[in-house]
Amino acid sequence: MGNATLRTINCSTVAQIKAAMADARPGDEIIIAAGTYASDAKVKDGFGKFNYFSGLADGTAANPIIIRGASSTNLPILTVPTNLRYVSPIMGITGDYWVIKDLEISYGQKGLMLDTANNCKIINVTIHHTDQEGLHLRSNSSNNLVQNCKIFETGIGDGGTGEGVYVGSDEKKSYCLSSKL
Repeated sequence: MGNATLRTINCSTVAQIKAAMADARPGDEIIIAAGTYASDAKVKDGFGKFNYFSGLADGTAANPIIIRGASSTNLPILTVPTNLRYVSPIMGITGDYWVIKDLEISYGQKGLMLDTANNCKIINVTIHHTDQEGLHLRSNSSNNLVQNCKIFETGIGDGGTGEGVYVGSDEKKSYCLSSKL
């Protein structure tokens, strides 16, 4: 496979970010300009759960799907309008081989969720002001790397019990795709 199929998608609106994530293909690089992107419409993830930005496709080891800020120092902010704070997760990834890099995620029920997402990298991501956990790696997600991330002000509306990073699934709310539990 030659580089002719690899795409660079520059985004400067919520609609562009959502469209790029919905149409992501192996090798895509989704680059988000500095700014604040407040989504007011939820989308379904691979489990039929709602979040504001969703990545369903699989990348590959040779051609991961990359979503990143245009600058590593002036991070784009993915969030929601004030009236929708703490309602749903901000970003959900259910595909394999994603690189989520140089982003700020704030004011969701949860910040970033990985469900059955394997071989992903989360690098230089700031997550803050969440009702519950900031980063949740669950539902058989494995072999993921979290590097140089800042996570703070979690558990805002959940009695102050939100975790910064939560690995695993709550046994009462299993999202396991296996027929054996």
